[in-house]
Amino acid sequence: MRVCVVEPELRPGGYLAGFKRKKFLFDSAIHWLNQCGPGGFVHKVFGHIGLDHPVAPPLQRIRRMKCGDMDYLLTDQPDAMREALCKDFPGSAPGLHKLFDKARQIGDRMSRYSEFNRAFETRNLFGKAFAGMRLALWGLPFARIYKKTAVEGLTEFGLERELLDLWCSEIDILSVLVPLGWAYYGDYQAPPEGGSMAYPRWLVEKIEAAGSTVLLRHRVEEILVKDGLATGVRTHKDAVIEADYVLAACDLETVYEKMLPKGMVPDELLGKLRNADLYPSSVTVSLGLDCPASDLGFGQEMIFLSEPGHDRQAYSDGDPNIAGISVLAPTERDSTMAPEGKGTLTVYCSATMKQDWKLGPNNERTPEYKAAKKAFAEVLLKRVETELAPGLPDHVEIMDVATPVTHWRYTHNRGGSIMAAKPNKANMQAKVAHYRTVLPNMFLSGHWAEYGGGVPIAVKAAANASLLVMKAAKQPGFSELARVMDEPDVRGRYRPGTKAITG
Repeated sequence: MRVCVVEPELRPGGYLAGFKRKKFLFDSAIHWLNQCGPGGFVHKVFGHIGLDHPVAPPLQRIRRMKCGDMDYLLTDQPDAMREALCKDFPGSAPGLHKLFDKARQIGDRMSRYSEFNRAFETRNLFGKAFAGMRLALWGLPFARIYKKTAVEGLTEFGLERELLDLWCSEIDILSVLVPLGWAYYGDYQAPPEGGSMAYPRWLVEKIEAAGSTVLLRHRVEEILVKDGLATGVRTHKDAVIEADYVLAACDLETVYEKMLPKGMVPDELLGKLRNADLYPSSVTVSLGLDCPASDLGFGQEMIFLSEPGHDRQAYSDGDPNIAGISVLAPTERDSTMAPEGKGTLTVYCSATMKQDWKLGPNNERTPEYKAAKKAFAEVLLKRVETELAPGLPDHVEIMDVATPVTHWRYTHNRGGSIMAAKPNKANMQAKVAHYRTVLPNMFLSGHWAEYGGGVPIAVKAAANASLLVMKAAKQPGFSELARVMDEPDVRGRYRPGTKAITG
């Protein structure tokens, strides 16, 4: 099908677009990838588009967790972390074995989840019933734990109080178990060479090679409607693109309240969107260093830095003195992202638009705003210097700071949200995420069509939106893509010395 992708920015890709400063390349937000290795859902869909897709190499050193005096490294051999914890906390050893065994079981289920990424709306009646039954069986190991908080879950596993601080920022127990499970099944990848922006570059090449168009620096102002159907879009440059189908992969409130004719979307749905529980935004400090990051003690792994003793919610509320900080040295994974002999560092924490960013009355950036974001960044860097890299400021050549205001300006997501709606009970009951709209030939894609975030969710939404369009248009490509999405994950990635979970 002939397609026109309308993109408001100079570079397509959203959070994967990245940016360049003085020969330093920076990823906008990526810490690691999932489902991008052989057998993973993203790998399958990209392989369907072309076998020359960018390769995401596996990560061995995944996450270093530093909280007060505790300092532990999660690798692709997670039992090593378990044994280090058992040695330091012998009273918790039985509980730690139970915790990691459960994580391995959850990891087994997550490794199979790619088989359930096809939306129910793309299936016939029998297919819906069969997929629903299989999904229910798949979810059995989650039944007793998915509602438990991290404190409840870790306590039930028998971990002593001090050890709970290692996962001090996690709100629910699944946030502890799933990352450990991914490690057991090798589902951590680094971005491809050149950074995550390699993906949108490759996709643009494929789109244009197929005779379709990517229209840059055009922001959609209006979705054109006639006789109850979407007929195309009009951009801010008054360009009109006619279309048989329209897919919106952008902020949903903007689509429903500003792009469509007033009164077309029911007030009840608009109210649910306004009250939806969204992911927070962030502050991201991107540093270009005058030396390799390894000279300052950084490796391939992401470091999560926190201090014990605070309420769990406080670690994501945006106070730079308390917030959990993620630190990553991308050039330790891919040296091409900096000039020879130099490196990059990304320092990241959750934040919100509700904080006092010293904006003007209409959210205009002011001199006071620039001072506020600089002061915020300095607090983060001081913590990183103190805990991880003495002398860090002496090696900084360039610094770029993105705040929730930055994310809001580029995405128009409410509050600068980085991943749209959270996968919680309230959002699911309100059906905040959805593919179909009030117009039969208009669909949603991107993070607003699904719950959760990251590359796998974006690809899942894109593939399902494509299926819905091809199904409506009776295109033969529907069956081919559906078959690819339904293929089981046959990686068989059990680690040596670990017991395979087959139930």
